[in-house]
Amino acid sequence: MRFCNEWRRATDFPSARSNTPELFKGGIDPNDIKQGMLGDCYFVAALATLAEWEKRVKKIYVSPKANQAQVFGVNLYKDGIFQTVWVDNYFPVFNEAVDSVRKANGEELGKVGEPLFAAAYGNELWVAIAEKAYAKAHGGYVIIAGGSCGPTLRDLCGAPAYTYTFEAGEEIPGLWEKILEGENMNYGMSAGSPGLDEGQYNDHGIVPGHAYSLLAGRTVNDKNGYRVNLVKLRNPWKEGEWNGRFSDSSDDWTP
Repeated sequence: MRFCNEWRRATDFPSARSNTPELFKGGIDPNDIKQGMLGDCYFVAALATLAEWEKRVKKIYVSPKANQAQVFGVNLYKDGIFQTVWVDNYFPVFNEAVDSVRKANGEELGKVGEPLFAAAYGNELWVAIAEKAYAKAHGGYVIIAGGSCGPTLRDLCGAPAYTYTFEAGEEIPGLWEKILEGENMNYGMSAGSPGLDEGQYNDHGIVPGHAYSLLAGRTVNDKNGYRVNLVKLRNPWKEGEWNGRFSDSSDDWTP
């Protein structure tokens, strides 16, 4: 792989010299999560969705701390069947080639010697451990590149998951009511966009073929008095902004 030629223990990350890695440090927040180089935005979005409720994330782990061997137990419900997956703190890391590449927005792609795949800011390991356990349960990191949030939410928390697929302009009877019910009942919800994810935003600020956390639904009146249903989405990349109808600069809002 271009950006990786070795694995390291979390205690050997350059950042660990001044900040010892732990499973959790302080509270859990969806903004703690960064995706990395693996194409598993659906997994990252599902984990970020659960991170809205700290207790739901902590239930995934057998213990909030590692044992002396730095081994972690992760509780999964793969295909609805409970199992505990055990993983260590050994991860693929970026090599020197990462210094020569920048993201489209100018930010650095990563740091030499730091995790190549999903991780948390601040040397918390809960994100990287969950992703490694999920990869192990499916047969390897490469196997989980590409997927769907619905089954992943089920795999992470054991609750039933329902998926609705539709084309642009198509209406699914009762779907809006399901979204409002889900928000009211604190269900974990997600959404996905059609197309191929190449890391680029379309004209409206949406990444094609990408996964999002679905946080809320609201019905508003536009400037002509028509009722419109809006959803609040969060990009697990924590960047980009919707710039279509009802964006910050849109003239669709009621004066």
